[in-house]
Amino acid sequence: MIVPLEWDSAHFGFPVARIEPGEISLPDLEADLVAARKAGVRLACCSRPDDAPLDEAVLARHGGRTLTASLLFAKRLDEGRQRVPAGMTVERVSVASEALRRLAPECGRYSRFRLDPEIPREAFVSLYETWLQRSVAGEIAEQVLSVGASGSPDLGLVTVVRPDPATGRIGLIGVRQGARGKGLGRALVAAAEAAMEVGGATRTEVSTHLENDAARRLFASFGYEPGVPQRQYHFWLEPAS
Repeated sequence: MIVPLEWDSAHFGFPVARIEPGEISLPDLEADLVAARKAGVRLACCSRPDDAPLDEAVLARHGGRTLTASLLFAKRLDEGRQRVPAGMTVERVSVASEALRRLAPECGRYSRFRLDPEIPREAFVSLYETWLQRSVAGEIAEQVLSVGASGSPDLGLVTVVRPDPATGRIGLIGVRQGARGKGLGRALVAAAEAAMEVGGATRTEVSTHLENDAARRLFASFGYEPGVPQRQYHFWLEPAS
């Protein structure tokens, strides 16, 4: 099934769609890609289990690129809880500072949008800046938190999303370059979980990338359990003749 992505299309300036579900057969996937091309789709995205990669011939026929693999971690909220480390401050963000706007693209350094060379750097940066701005405005997140240390504010950020009343989800999460390895990521996860608990959530989840070893270790230390990695693919479809 071809699902048009209206917001993505408006942002990038060309038609973008997603192929669902990711587990469809290869003949059905190729049929959808052919139909998407005829419909004028420029970029078709799909994900499939990482242990069942797409055949290189399929990729070659449809302008496909193999990108990052996403990994959904989940747990009960009352498991593995930790406190914000001493000496760190957490604030709820009502207006995105210039420092946080610069930090937003760092949250996507492993994302398919940064890794795909067909997507201009400025389009990737603008995507994450907009994601932050919409989160602060309450359009796509319940709240945004920033963390600082030793008198330096806005060293890290995390967005808290509520997909349903019982679930809290960590959306964007990132720490400024030069401030990593000092416990700020741990402070962000602890603060996000505390906010979820206040909001009544009983379970929590977060998506990261298989290649992001530091994030995977961080979430595991809080008791999160990983699901099945999903490899991301982009298909750049040539206009139908």
